[in-house]
Amino acid sequence: MVASLAAIGISAGELEEFLDQDVRKIMADHSCGYCSLLPNLKKGFGWNPGKKLNNWFGEQLRERTGDYDITFKDILRLFGTEICIVVTNLSHMSVEYFHPKTTPNIPVRKAVKMSMALPGVFQVVRETFNGQEDVYVDGGLLCNYPIHAFD
Repeated sequence: MVASLAAIGISAGELEEFLDQDVRKIMADHSCGYCSLLPNLKKGFGWNPGKKLNNWFGEQLRERTGDYDITFKDILRLFGTEICIVVTNLSHMSVEYFHPKTTPNIPVRKAVKMSMALPGVFQVVRETFNGQEDVYVDGGLLCNYPIHAFD
């Protein structure tokens, strides 16, 4: 999320303001408190659906770019920045890279939601690409330091 904001030219002061917020208001969107823990873990492998945080992030993007669902291609075109979001595809047990060259038309917000799907905390993201539903979680599960993505 921070890398995405940096890619659209957010200033250091704005980034500091962003990081200083009380994120509990936007992080916890589970219903019914602790009583939703087990059903949410069983259904989505995480306590929080992450919808509030994803919507909030979309608003941050819209305020700065005019587009709630700005794509990787648009960020490259408008800001000249190549951003790479790494996610783990659990269906194939593989690492996938969301980047202007590999997934130009995917909204950055969607890739960020996949990459923040930390098992147990945020629910997995199920997406259908090429007619097959895959399950995505944080890229750090299989590739914790993806510096090679920029070789």
